[in-house]
Amino acid sequence: MKTRLLLLMLLCAPSFCGASSYTLGRAPVATLVATATPIPAVATATPIPAPTLVATATAIPTPTSQSIQMAELFITSSVETTIATQSVWVKVAGTTVLRMSQLSDDDGGTSNRLRYTGTDRIMTHSGATLSFLSASNNQVIKITMSKHFDLTTDALTTVGIGLSTIDITWAGHDVDTQDTIVLSGAATFDGITDAELNVNHAVTSIPDANTIRITVASDTATAGSVSGGGASIVGNIILASAETEGFVGTGADMETTAVHGMAHLNQNEALEIWICNDTSTGNITVSRMNLFSLGLRN
Repeated sequence: MKTRLLLLMLLCAPSFCGASSYTLGRAPVATLVATATPIPAVATATPIPAPTLVATATAIPTPTSQSIQMAELFITSSVETTIATQSVWVKVAGTTVLRMSQLSDDDGGTSNRLRYTGTDRIMTHSGATLSFLSASNNQVIKITMSKHFDLTTDALTTVGIGLSTIDITWAGHDVDTQDTIVLSGAATFDGITDAELNVNHAVTSIPDANTIRITVASDTATAGSVSGGGASIVGNIILASAETEGFVGTGADMETTAVHGMAHLNQNEALEIWICNDTSTGNITVSRMNLFSLGLRN
């Protein structure tokens, strides 16, 4: 019995069976070897460069000779301003002195005038304080600012035959329909006399930025569409926006008021103070006046 068992063990040994597993009456046990999938190489990340922050400073421009306009004048000797017609604007009389100025002058010593001498168009804010009295009692006195300018030769044009309408050519005039325009130095042309041209005019309309339309009292154009007026036409725009008024009770009363206004100025245009008596033809004396202007390049 022992011999048979030994023989059986030898016959079933791996060297005799030619197998790598023992069967012992069962299915062979498979040898399982897992094949590992290699992990792919990690891509090397390109580093994000740190942002370079460079602040570019915008330089504040240094004011040039055309950037700022400042000027001031005041009365040193007062005289009566003659009022020839009630409610008609006239320039305040009296001797003034230019006290401080940059890009302005007094137009060769002309009193009550601040003229802009720069080359760039500027926007100004200007003001004046005044003390005044009247030769008559119970007078309503109006005061405002005027923009003074010289027109080009033959800057007036009749609109049509038989009409009293005149177009004034003034580049970049900045006039409002509420303003009043005062002409002087204009010569008779096309049936329109100088007497009807050189007075106060209401602004009839504004055809465009370079044209102002007025209507004379009664003269009419002979031919129409004719330009004229000569080479010495001067204009003053009475600024409605700057107008103020005061009341003089008796001739001994001294009234004080102030005016302020804004206006564009081109080279050689100027600011003045004008006055009118809205009650009578009583003369007015401005005893004290200071006019200043501050302008910035537009």
